[in-house]
Amino acid sequence: MESAGLSLSEARRILEINIPRQAARLAYYAQFHAAQALIFERTGKIAKTHKGVRAQFHRLARMERRLAPGLSVDLTAAYHFKEAADYESGTLNTISSDDAREALQAAETFVASVRNALVSDQPSKTYETDNS
Repeated sequence: MESAGLSLSEARRILEINIPRQAARLAYYAQFHAAQALIFERTGKIAKTHKGVRAQFHRLARMERRLAPGLSVDLTAAYHFKEAADYESGTLNTISSDDAREALQAAETFVASVRNALVSDQPSKTYETDNS
């Protein structure tokens, strides 16, 4: 999740200097890293490829009631930004500042939803007080 947060932070900074292709690409990577964290926590396995992460996340998201609906679709949509930024190919020929802002908002929602799902798994700590 640390990598997801770093990618979000970098995407915000890159968008501020108006480099939308790279901002949208980093927004995807925030989602990618968050998805990897969820996959690892749920399966104990590390998914490394983009296709593998998307496929495993899709499977898990169907069963994960703590995730916001539509995150699997958002992850796939974000991948298209990465593809366009890296290879100047795919269905997106250009990535506008508006596209990048929307990608960043989707990534923030995605990362927050995954973080909430993972945090809710943690047992709450109770502290005993010494009344002596």
